[in-house]
Amino acid sequence: MATIYLVVAPERTEEFQKLFDGFDGRLKIVAGGKNRTESVKAALALCSSKYVLVHDGARPYVSPKVITDVMCAVEETGTGVPAVPLSDSLARCDGKPVDRSIVRAVQTPQGFLTEKLKNAYSHGRIATDDAALYHLEYGNVTLTEGDPKNVKITYPSDVPTFRAGTGYDVHRLAEGRKLLLCGVEIPFEKGLSGHSDADAPLHALMDAVLSAAGLPDIGHFFPADDEKYEGADSAKLLLEVLRTVYEKGLRLVNASIAIIAEKPKLAPYVDEMKDKVAEIAHIDPLQIGISVTTNEKVGDIGDGEAIAAVATVLLSDAN
Repeated sequence: MATIYLVVAPERTEEFQKLFDGFDGRLKIVAGGKNRTESVKAALALCSSKYVLVHDGARPYVSPKVITDVMCAVEETGTGVPAVPLSDSLARCDGKPVDRSIVRAVQTPQGFLTEKLKNAYSHGRIATDDAALYHLEYGNVTLTEGDPKNVKITYPSDVPTFRAGTGYDVHRLAEGRKLLLCGVEIPFEKGLSGHSDADAPLHALMDAVLSAAGLPDIGHFFPADDEKYEGADSAKLLLEVLRTVYEKGLRLVNASIAIIAEKPKLAPYVDEMKDKVAEIAHIDPLQIGISVTTNEKVGDIGDGEAIAAVATVLLSDAN
């Protein structure tokens, strides 16, 4: 891009000039107008390039692909406007239904031949976006593939809310038990001792999720003195925990689990453990991080008598 024109409220131009002082000289601060139309027109007056893309600052999640697709369309047809299908059913104000298959939600950036867009803005018309003004002057625009993630932040509720939580668990190793870590059975002569299957990493993960949601720990939901949970499958308990927080309007975004064990060697099983946790949580394995380390011969863990796990998670609004 030759130049970026950042349009701001007139009373904040000096503030932004200082903020970007020393930044790439291609960035220019422009004083905006009373509405979007006046603000875009002010920046257009400074443009001399063949093409121009107009983007709403309220769409911070725009992807390079959306921008590239728009630019390609502009070079081929003279216009490019990203749009996405609607998932909600539609109705007119009089109650009549609207066929959503023939409409799209329009996004930005919107691209045009600069001189044509300047002309469209020259008549003093007011519109909600550039494509609408262009249509009044020249007719239809070329729609490109938008991105559902390219949302517009209009209200405080549009900003995703994130919650972080941390969990910890430790279990002693004992004869005659299976060693289950993250739902994966690890070949070893001992397993973790506990009321349930004693899967320490999953227990830590559950506590992290519950903590992020502001809920009590797993001891509250799955008491150790309740025979119902004797030998319980921690994978099923994790699924129950995730359902509980989902009912509170939250979902798991990602998780990081550190497993501390002197033995056995766990590195060969990391990918399998990641896949298993992702399968349980119904998320991509790339959203799960698992690391394994020793306790450097310190304490019961260092003596090979126990295994511990620490988990950190991020939750966001389920919608």
